[in-house]
Amino acid sequence: MFPIKPVSLFSIGFTWFIIPAVNTGYGFGYQYLSELGIGPSATVYNYGVIITGLLSVCVFPILYKHFESSVITRIATVSGVVGCLALSGLGVYPMYIWPVHFTCALSFFAFVGLAILLFSYAMRSSGFFPKTLSWLGVAVVIGDIIGESIAVLADSPLGEYSAPFLFMVWLFALGITLLKRKAVWV
Repeated sequence: MFPIKPVSLFSIGFTWFIIPAVNTGYGFGYQYLSELGIGPSATVYNYGVIITGLLSVCVFPILYKHFESSVITRIATVSGVVGCLALSGLGVYPMYIWPVHFTCALSFFAFVGLAILLFSYAMRSSGFFPKTLSWLGVAVVIGDIIGESIAVLADSPLGEYSAPFLFMVWLFALGITLLKRKAVWV
């Protein structure tokens, strides 16, 4: 048995995004996140995305252990794992390999969003998780949909930031909840 600290995943996710942006003069207002994967610090960014995705895979099976087995929580777990593997795929297939990169991005947004939404639904009836975490999950998915809609409709990179940022916020809140309840042992 070993301790898994989901809060540390937030800090890993935060660094893979900030370090390359600071080092390259990346423009948050006019460049897409994926452009960090093709710039001067692409290696740092892409490996960071791969590692973050692989480390995040463990969150969903850990979360599954805190629920009674149901179709909803099983679908949520599989969806979360697929979404995190798709996140790793974004680092393996940078933006210039567009069809595969786009598929990985869409899979990450859709599958992780579905996992968060389904787990949030299951949290409503759980005595283990606070209701605020359930509502945060719903807010994260709504924010993701709004952000991605802005990215597509306005052709603005700012909307693209919503999915990874909101996923990290939810992961951070989940990690704090699990740590406070001393439930992070696998």
